[in-house]
Amino acid sequence: MCKLKRSMRLRANLLQPLKDVVTIYTRHDCLEELTSNEKLFFRLSRVLLKFPKDIDWVLCHFCFWQKKTVDNATDSSSTRGRSWALVASIILLKAVEVLPALGEVLKAGRSLLITDIKESMCQHPKFKALHERSIYLHTCPF
Repeated sequence: MCKLKRSMRLRANLLQPLKDVVTIYTRHDCLEELTSNEKLFFRLSRVLLKFPKDIDWVLCHFCFWQKKTVDNATDSSSTRGRSWALVASIILLKAVEVLPALGEVLKAGRSLLITDIKESMCQHPKFKALHERSIYLHTCPF
C-alpha cells in the first residue's frame, strides 16, 4: 500500500509540475551541488539510509491527522489507534536520532536548500531537545 501511495504522489508531481520559478531554481542549485560534489552526495546517501523507511508516511499522517475524542477506552479501534500512534512515535524518535549525523553531512553543503534544511531541521532547538532526551532515556536503566 505504501508503494501505491508513493507512486500516486510521484504521478501527481509529474502531471502537475512546479510553476514557482524560485523553487525550481532553488532545487536546481541543490541538485547541481549534489552532482558536482561526489563526497557530499555519497555521505548524504549513507545518512539518508539510516532514516526509518516509513518516515514520509508517518509525517504525512501526523500532518493530516485529526484528533479524535474517544468515549470508550476499551473500543478496539481506539486501541488500534493508540498502538499505531505509539509505533509512529517510535519511528519519529528513530528519525530524530539520525538528525545530528545529517546536520554534520549538510555542513559541507552551500546551496540555499541544503542550508535551509540544516538550519530548520538539524539545528532546531526542539529536535535537539528530543535528541538529548532520547539519549537520556537510552542511558537510564529500567
